[in-house]
Amino acid sequence: MNLKKTKLGLSLALMGISSVLFSQIPFEIKGKVDGMTTDSVMLFKIVNNKEQLWQKTTMNNGEFAFKGSVDAPELCMVRLGANKFPIKYFFVDKGVLTYRCSFDKEKNRPLVPSIEGNATQNQLIAYEKGKKEFQAAISEFNQKLRNEKDKLTPEQKEQIENKIDSLYNAMDVYNKQSIVTYANSVVSPYIIKSEFLYSANTSELKSYLNLYPATVRKSAITKEIAEYVTRLEKVDVGSPAPNIKFKTVDGKDFELASLKGKVYVIDFWASWCGPCRKENPNMVKLYSDLHPKGLEMVGISLDKSLEPWKAAIEKDALTWTHISDLKYWQSEAAKLYVISAVPTTILIDKDGKIVARGLHGEKLRKAVEDLLNQ
Repeated sequence: MNLKKTKLGLSLALMGISSVLFSQIPFEIKGKVDGMTTDSVMLFKIVNNKEQLWQKTTMNNGEFAFKGSVDAPELCMVRLGANKFPIKYFFVDKGVLTYRCSFDKEKNRPLVPSIEGNATQNQLIAYEKGKKEFQAAISEFNQKLRNEKDKLTPEQKEQIENKIDSLYNAMDVYNKQSIVTYANSVVSPYIIKSEFLYSANTSELKSYLNLYPATVRKSAITKEIAEYVTRLEKVDVGSPAPNIKFKTVDGKDFELASLKGKVYVIDFWASWCGPCRKENPNMVKLYSDLHPKGLEMVGISLDKSLEPWKAAIEKDALTWTHISDLKYWQSEAAKLYVISAVPTTILIDKDGKIVARGLHGEKLRKAVEDLLNQ
């Protein structure tokens, strides 16, 4: 046996083990709930918008604790016994977090906790404080509109609505600036996921992802965004529209490929979706005005059963083609086109390429008219 090689191999193995060990980030959560004791306190990781049970413990005189280690900061939440609320997300990272809340005996549930301590969580608190200031101001003006709607002149009402719009725009700027401000922290991808993931295009999302150091890139949230970008790229603007073969509302076979050579709009909607039903009159007018000029339209429903879907089509006078696999959010078409909210429109040109995503109202009409006039 070659002793030198054996020692070298052992040294390398130990180095590998130590590198794994030292990559772990130790954490601790110390909890205190005034006025409550329960046999079950559960710590969940939030992964792909789902709760994954991570650790479980019990309470002693209203106190509990969790300890462990992570590879990267984890977005988490705590459930106290059988209480579904409050839902309060926080980051587990290096250091000690303090979880404090009280139990409301009248409402028979715990109140929203305060959670602070590690650097990442404190950054999240700072970001959310700024965001709440915008939300509070917007709420105040909306309340004024509701309470004084009969007293305000049209000019005063317009001034308040313009102020609300400007606050929304300012909050949008604040959120985007915060993505850059916290680029060395998982707070940045958290903001992307919370505020921009489903409205930004792939180039915007990639530019944000390129800001991140390795420590942020290996976090679960960043990986989730990267996976979303990979899926979205296949159906983003400029990509060929994937074919879909579904049954129509009256049971006939239909596929999108049959519309090749025509300008058409795919409208993802559902009978149970309030905003969809509110938008339907605009879609009816769009189709009525521009179908004679060559526009086709296909409604893809995220309904779960035939009758409500069929009834909504008839009630809203939606006279274009309608298809669905009646699988709700598990719709194969919704997965294929990376649909995360309804209503969502996809505009396709005569070459079968996606021209725009998510347009509505006048923006959709203008985009359709431009294509028809080419």
